[in-house]
Amino acid sequence: MLEWYSTLKELQYLIKMKIIDIINEEIKNQFKFELTEEEDRITITASYENNNIGNVVSEILFNSYQYEFDDVFSEEEFDEIYPEDQIVKIEYIDINDSFKNQGIATKLMGLMMDTMKKRGYTQYYLNASPMGFTGLRLNDLAEFYKKFGFKELKHQGNNVLMGVNF
Repeated sequence: MLEWYSTLKELQYLIKMKIIDIINEEIKNQFKFELTEEEDRITITASYENNNIGNVVSEILFNSYQYEFDDVFSEEEFDEIYPEDQIVKIEYIDINDSFKNQGIATKLMGLMMDTMKKRGYTQYYLNASPMGFTGLRLNDLAEFYKKFGFKELKHQGNNVLMGVNF
């Protein structure tokens, strides 16, 4: 009798998990992604049921050493890291708290990287810095960006400068 009860409980659990998987897949299929451009700034927005649930913003930097890096690297160090003039700076990525841990940030970041690569950009930079109280911790944030090829360039206390060249 106990064996049957255990098997029934396991079966109920498996059915419940399968239903959750189906619902999650249906929800994921309802996410919409839209790209907008304003001069050198590109935003990709995720929405669900016509509500903004997250976005990633990038900016194309030209001759960026003097504006972004002169207090971080020597000009020689900078030229070694970024030999080309144009750099894509990932300004920020933000996800509504209710939609975190559903793969939206990964999808947004992947779309941004794919979009910029298709446009011929090969150099990327970001400043990994936790936002608010509900964001990822710094180490987790750095690990998130490493999935896209970013490497740590410099730790600066509460943030990490990261970059990648393709």
